[in-house]
Amino acid sequence: MTQETQPQTISGVFAYAKIQEPAFKYQSTTEKEFSIDIIVDKATAKAFGKQFPKQKGKQVDNDDFEEIYKMPPPFPDQDEQYVLKLKRPAQYKDGKPLPESYWPKVMQKKGGKAVQIPREVLVGNGSTGKVSYDVNENDYGTFAKLKNILVEDLKEYKKTGGSGADDFGLELEEPTADEFGSADDGEGNEVKVPAKAAKTSTKASKKPPVDDSGDSDQDPFWCNMKPLKGTF
Repeated sequence: MTQETQPQTISGVFAYAKIQEPAFKYQSTTEKEFSIDIIVDKATAKAFGKQFPKQKGKQVDNDDFEEIYKMPPPFPDQDEQYVLKLKRPAQYKDGKPLPESYWPKVMQKKGGKAVQIPREVLVGNGSTGKVSYDVNENDYGTFAKLKNILVEDLKEYKKTGGSGADDFGLELEEPTADEFGSADDGEGNEVKVPAKAAKTSTKASKKPPVDDSGDSDQDPFWCNMKPLKGTF
């Protein structure tokens, strides 16, 4: 049986964030998950390890850190960097994919508000912010499960690779905004298409929203709960 409490948060420096789209678990070709590494100071790591003894994270020597994480150690005054990992499964136990309404929300702090980051914008190593997590207790122990991400300083990750035009010794020129109009992709999402096509495009009806309140019987993380003993 599993019990969840109200979400808690932790601040740090982000690395290897797989949060906009789920990725396959380590050594798995069937199971996917969302995950993010958070580099924190020693005191925060010790407190986290005390609360979650089976989820303590790892220590990386400063000499090895930059080679592994492609950035300088965030806490150079420490001999080691403390890395925590938070994860969330991307499917139910029966293998069915998790509805997108249950995916982690990835937001950026702007003007005192949280603004959703577009899915195509990837959170790169060295970004900083906060991560919220649920505290789960089951027969195996107490664990922190990734919930949402608030980016305070975004270091956008840009995928490497040619534009396609460089195959021909040319530079790719992106079309200007006025060359495109808006249309519906059939899923209720606005997409950019050539202006002429946009004029003849018709909008499909939007699908009804999925309940993400957490109170639905469909929420896979609110099943078989029992009161949690003690406080954190």
